[in-house]
Amino acid sequence: MLGMRPKHVLVAILVIALYVISRVLAHHSATPVPSPAAVPASSRASAPASATTRNDRDVPVPQTCTPDVNQKLAALLAQQTQNNVDNVMVCGTTISPSRTQRGGEHGSHEVLPLVVNLPGAGSKLVEVVTNDDLDGAVRAPKGAQVYAYGQAFFDRGSRFVAGIHDVHCSTHRAADNGWVVVDGQKSPTSCPAYR
Repeated sequence: MLGMRPKHVLVAILVIALYVISRVLAHHSATPVPSPAAVPASSRASAPASATTRNDRDVPVPQTCTPDVNQKLAALLAQQTQNNVDNVMVCGTTISPSRTQRGGEHGSHEVLPLVVNLPGAGSKLVEVVTNDDLDGAVRAPKGAQVYAYGQAFFDRGSRFVAGIHDVHCSTHRAADNGWVVVDGQKSPTSCPAYR
């Protein structure tokens, strides 16, 4: 940069800074999702024959809740991720009955408080949040087995280390179809093709 005009030096520094920022943001948002083929057949549940898929974007519900199901969430927490991340799965047991959050900009929601086992990190509290308008009123009693797949969010000001919401049919191209399963009852049961 020697011999360059001050204006050109500032532009060069700005370009370098923008490049570094874009690489950091790309690294945080590009969390790999294992393809269904990478998951052993013994841990995959077959999708119902009547389910309509969106270019194979329907992810099966695991047959058993093991810490490995929560692997992606554990990795995001270890990386201290702050941004929302699509296509994250969680499973666990409700520590109390679900509760309703009434009103708000996006309508009423059901909050399912879970204790989940994260590989290498032990038991943590995670909330699953469903939207009554998009998902129907998905409720759970205390002690229910819950699986959820949707967008992870990280609210550092609560007792939960993370949450999963957008557990409904995909509303944007970057996301797979989401779902929530409470004691074997899946919602939604299937999703239309994405347009």
